[in-house]
Amino acid sequence: RVYATDPEGYRILVFDQNGSFLIAVGGYGSDNQGFMLPTGIDVDDQGYIWVADPATDRVLKLAPVD
Repeated sequence: RVYATDPEGYRILVFDQNGSFLIAVGGYGSDNQGFMLPTGIDVDDQGYIWVADPATDRVLKLAPVD
């Protein structure tokens, strides 16, 4: 999987190893699933997605994408 932030779209984009789009996660907001400016991203060994959102001064932990 390849993960990318889309700050203008307030979401995380997920692609397969061939570059095919799989899913978008998130949306505009400051709730537990929304972003105001997602700019940093990492995926841990268990598949959890960690996203830095400096506009809200937080780091969010999202569930793995199947």
